[in-house]
Amino acid sequence: MLPAYRFMADIREEYIIYYAAECNNQHLHEHWSMRMFLYLVIFAGFLGPVLFIPKFMGITFFPYRILLILFCIVLMTQVFRKKVCLSLPDKTTRLYMIFYLFWFAFALLSLAWAPDRLAGIKAIILLFTYILIVVLCIFCLHKIEHFTAIYYMWPAVLVIFLALAVWEVTTGHHLSTSAYYMVEKLSFLYRPSAVFFNTNDLSTYIVLALPFVVSIIQYNKNTIVRLAGILLCLIAFDILFYSDSKGNFMAAAVQAMVLMVLLWRKSKKDALLFVTITLLLMLLVPFPVNIAGINSEMPSNAQDLVQHTVNDVQSEDGSIASRIALIKNALIFSAGSYGLGVGAGNIEYMIEYHGVYDTNGIYKVHNWWLEVLVNYGILVFMGYLVMYLTILLSMFKAYQQAEDSRQKQISQALLLALVAFPIGAISTSSLFTFFPQWILFGLSIAYLSALKRESRI
Repeated sequence: MLPAYRFMADIREEYIIYYAAECNNQHLHEHWSMRMFLYLVIFAGFLGPVLFIPKFMGITFFPYRILLILFCIVLMTQVFRKKVCLSLPDKTTRLYMIFYLFWFAFALLSLAWAPDRLAGIKAIILLFTYILIVVLCIFCLHKIEHFTAIYYMWPAVLVIFLALAVWEVTTGHHLSTSAYYMVEKLSFLYRPSAVFFNTNDLSTYIVLALPFVVSIIQYNKNTIVRLAGILLCLIAFDILFYSDSKGNFMAAAVQAMVLMVLLWRKSKKDALLFVTITLLLMLLVPFPVNIAGINSEMPSNAQDLVQHTVNDVQSEDGSIASRIALIKNALIFSAGSYGLGVGAGNIEYMIEYHGVYDTNGIYKVHNWWLEVLVNYGILVFMGYLVMYLTILLSMFKAYQQAEDSRQKQISQALLLALVAFPIGAISTSSLFTFFPQWILFGLSIAYLSALKRESRI
């Protein structure tokens, strides 16, 4: 085994020396136009299905997917013509890439025992595109200044989503991509979803994007920018209440507590001020819009939200009861697969046709951690968990050792988003097709790699 490993290592070293000698042009991360192209792909991915081309031959074409294909074609053409070189990342980043490769390989293997192979093939194709985005972030973003555009993209997209959300709660209209499009039930008619299918997806994005806004408020010296950021937080906070997403509300609370600890280490006065303002907002701020009749089933502030949650727990047919049944079914399927998983993209099929507990017609597991475990097995799940914890701890270290305000700003935003991720991951119906989570991981891995390259962590 050892001689074989050394042989592969020698082959790899020889290829690197040959490739470096043959390619005398720009590395990919130095190629400005390719980096701008990647930014465009990511921005289109954030907007998701709201930008789509009508179906052709039964296939829906999204600009994000079209742009991603074009990017890969241009990139491979440039690489084969030796006009662009790919620089290998550091050892830790290579381990992350190896894990993603293992995940994809295992997903392919799982088709051998997946009961619904068509669903498995669809899941594998999507998994490939999402992993590709992570890898492209790693290869294209090598310097700290490369992250500025994507950093500001999070709050910019949040502005678009919140504008759509305010339009939804004031008019009752929705985009055709929403689950609430053309609904008649009053409690759903005014629920915000922006470009997403349901309100939980929107609230998850809000929770992941708010740290970027908060960091701008903290570190930007422009008073107008700070005031705009505060206003954005107020609107986001109200829309978060309006979405009635209990998991994401808890995620936001955890973010606030972690931020308080970070501020306390820096300035006790700032920490106390932050806590006071946050508590006042949570207890006193009502919804910005109060349309007659639509708030009868919705909490109007944090106190009502707690009571609303208690009532849901006590209800036998409430959302929490359904989620408990989903969890029980998922654990049964995981145990029955002997830790190998039921196959890529097959958890919904299993819940629908082989579920032991009644889930009230809900087949999406609403828990990303269980989705990974049941679909791909214990090995992929443990690898994913270790990767997340490693990135989280490394980001905290990066925050502590940040040398200037820009590094501090980016590190803090990514750290708080990662802190909220585990809770937000159990709120939305499925995080698999939730594009922002893949960007969060790709951006975090690439950023940590850039810091290591500059010997700052």
